[in-house]
Amino acid sequence: MKVLITGATGYLGSRLINQFVDNGHEVMGVDINGANLDCLQNIIGKISFAYFDDEIGEKIFKFKLDTVINTACLYEREDYISMVQANYLFPLKMLNICIESGMKTWINTNSSLPIYLNKYTLLKSQFCQWGNYHSIHSKINYLDLRLENFYGAGEPDSHFISWVIKKLKNNEKLEMTDGTQKRDFVCIQDLLKIYLGICKKDIIGYKEIPIGTGEAPSIREIIEYLHMVTGSKSQLCFGSVPMRLNEPSSSCDTSIIDSLGLSCEIGWKDGMKKIIEEDMR
Repeated sequence: MKVLITGATGYLGSRLINQFVDNGHEVMGVDINGANLDCLQNIIGKISFAYFDDEIGEKIFKFKLDTVINTACLYEREDYISMVQANYLFPLKMLNICIESGMKTWINTNSSLPIYLNKYTLLKSQFCQWGNYHSIHSKINYLDLRLENFYGAGEPDSHFISWVIKKLKNNEKLEMTDGTQKRDFVCIQDLLKIYLGICKKDIIGYKEIPIGTGEAPSIREIIEYLHMVTGSKSQLCFGSVPMRLNEPSSSCDTSIIDSLGLSCEIGWKDGMKKIIEEDMR
């Protein structure tokens, strides 16, 4: 299979590239101009790579791809214009180019959080509407993966779990909400296997696919567990930060991935404990 992966230098994108190469697929990575390629140094000679520029269409046509996995994103903390570019305009341009090149399937990385929670979730949902449109009018398969929170070794410190673990290891005070909101956390190893598994399925048309474990501990429960496992002396200040407006709880309905014969096998306690233990070696 020939797979193009956008957001190639991001945490998820770079790991997907390694996963697909290891499984014998031909891979092309695409990212914005100036993206740092350090995370791909061990594999850059085994893939095609292109920056998103005026020649990207020609490069994609030459690659003759089958499937696109879109992981490009910028989160709410980024400036608004950059968020629109990364979450909407860039993937929309890529979608049109890839349709013209003969792409069969677009696998989109979306959020499980409510559409109107923030600008990030709104932009992701608006782009998804174009995917639905093209599944009808351009006869492509558009699979919208609604991801719960994911975590793993080596993720950026800006990600929630790595941020918490770093604070705990440094015995720094944690100022947080009251932590009653519940979240479903997926280990990166499970997530990579699910992407690979979905690529092997014959799914036609437009399909929304929730991805998660189905288990949703509270944020407070997670932090208290990590505090115990790290042996941290950090002061946990629950309730010192106000909740976001309409702060949701989230847990995956696993019925669709179950029907596809796929699942998340790593429980959140085992997955997070392993990260901490490996980092302490």
